[in-house]
Amino acid sequence: MTCLFDSFQLKKTMIRSFKENYVSRPSNLPIFVVPEGPVDLEIGCGVGLHPIKYAQQNPNRFLIAIEKTRNKYEKFQRRLEHHSQINNLHAVHADAVAWVTHFLVPNSISRCFILYPNPNPKNQARRWIRMPFMEKLLEVIKPGGEIIFRTNEKPYIDEVLFGAEHQWRLHILTNRIIPGNETPLTHFEKKYLMRNEVCYEARFQKP
Repeated sequence: MTCLFDSFQLKKTMIRSFKENYVSRPSNLPIFVVPEGPVDLEIGCGVGLHPIKYAQQNPNRFLIAIEKTRNKYEKFQRRLEHHSQINNLHAVHADAVAWVTHFLVPNSISRCFILYPNPNPKNQARRWIRMPFMEKLLEVIKPGGEIIFRTNEKPYIDEVLFGAEHQWRLHILTNRIIPGNETPLTHFEKKYLMRNEVCYEARFQKP
């Protein structure tokens, strides 16, 4: 079986600089004021399983959870309606690149979660680690802040590890296989672990 990422060699690829002025501001969304205390970000939160649990388990932290797909976001909103006691979670229906670019200030985010993103096997430029937007994302993350990345694609996690260290100069904190008995963070992870598929986690720190 041919690997989805066999043809990809990050070290031979030049990543373009991020051009902020080319990114349109999301319409019909209010200005967001970053609250006091630790603020975290989740990109592509799906139907909201992880954001809701994370907000409940971390009452002293504030989480911004962004989902672009309308049907997933609407399910997230319906789920959130059953948890009215949560006041440390901000749900956003928008393109993450545009929202982060226009609504977050530098050094404002302590942790960023990118959990089971689309690996885009046919469009290498759409993988997060290769996008010019990574430059902006790292700008809004505080020094010492973390990026947590999970996937079930071994070549993809290898690519992420290489790019994070060599392209973006991040420190690797964790590179591990997620145990099958660990509580899954997302519905995708739950499905993969039930199938006995191997899932991977990498944590990086901004110097």
